[in-house]
Amino acid sequence: MKKQKDVGLRQKHHYYFKNGTMDFAVGWLLGYSQIIGLSPGEIYDCLNKVQDNNPDSWVEAFAYGMNYQEKEAEKCEEAGDLYGAGMKYLACVHAARAVLHMCDPASEHAMTTTQTMTKALRKAMECWDTGLHEYNFDFHGKKLPGYFTSNFNNEKPLYIVIGGGDTYREDLYYFGGAEALKRGYNVLLIDLPGQGSTPYDHMHFGKDTVTALESVLDHIDQLGFTGKKVLTAYSGGGYFTMLLMAKKPRIDAWVASTPLFDFKTVIEVAIPSLLAKNPSGWLAGTLTRVAGRLNKTLEAALKKYEWQFGAGGFPNLLQTFADIGVADYTKIDAPSLFLVGLSEAVETKRQTRLIYDSLKTRQPNSKVIEYAAESGADAHCQVNNLVWAQHHIFHWLKEIGLAP
Repeated sequence: MKKQKDVGLRQKHHYYFKNGTMDFAVGWLLGYSQIIGLSPGEIYDCLNKVQDNNPDSWVEAFAYGMNYQEKEAEKCEEAGDLYGAGMKYLACVHAARAVLHMCDPASEHAMTTTQTMTKALRKAMECWDTGLHEYNFDFHGKKLPGYFTSNFNNEKPLYIVIGGGDTYREDLYYFGGAEALKRGYNVLLIDLPGQGSTPYDHMHFGKDTVTALESVLDHIDQLGFTGKKVLTAYSGGGYFTMLLMAKKPRIDAWVASTPLFDFKTVIEVAIPSLLAKNPSGWLAGTLTRVAGRLNKTLEAALKKYEWQFGAGGFPNLLQTFADIGVADYTKIDAPSLFLVGLSEAVETKRQTRLIYDSLKTRQPNSKVIEYAAESGADAHCQVNNLVWAQHHIFHWLKEIGLAP
């Protein structure tokens, strides 16, 4: 089998599979193992049961691992070993998230897996008494699912994590939530419309994704939080938070991997060429031809994006981002840290550099960190070396006086 392409350029290293999408997911899983969850040995035990470019075999292998880890967690809890139970519940979260990489998001299997993942993270936080609880935010009569240290301390900064097109709120625990809790921050992990499980409640990517974030921040203020706010964002979250930052909200520091001001152009570069040339037409309603019959894993990945964009689906993706528009990065005026992997697409690196060059004159404490392949953090969102990337984030926050 020859090497198969991913959705876009997201990494340089080869980990396990020739299929690019599946191999990127392996690097992602290994990155999480640095934080907590499945060990490398447990990950490879599952991977040894997976056939290259066979998403069904991936789903089956990690679903088995998820159920195994949940049972182990329950045994620890029954025995009074709460720390061990927390470890195993987070391994269950990790395995469940792996299932969702390749599972049809609209299926019953995906819904029950999401429920298992949510339950497992909640149980882990209870076992460890972290103070992080499920917290759903009202938005247009619906609920935005999140986790929040609702017994907050106004003397400590609030560390907010926003994900992208591939993330669930549980992912955000790995993308900074765990480290922020360890360091004593207040923490908010939140899914906006289109992210995580929100499409089940008919919330999809679009203008509401931006206004929802504003609504969440307003809600935090109404709850009485008066401390500093650190806004961190990953992947597409770097675009949605950019739109917010251009409005000059009360955000005391912004971290993005990577910051983007023109997501439509990024998508045009990244998505399969057939879709870019003809985003509607005969491609509407089917992703099989887009992905190609020989690349079932890419088909599974594109099916998830189709689901997240709602009734218009994937064919309306470019129009959605054209409607949202280009953010005016010259209006951003908060100290910012930008992370970018040098193995990512040229367009994301170009936009990051333009934003930084504009901002550094207004906010000299701002910084951009570029990760070469040798760093092991060169992939999209630094998923292949999250510990190193998060070290840089929290070290920078300490430098600018935003550590608890």
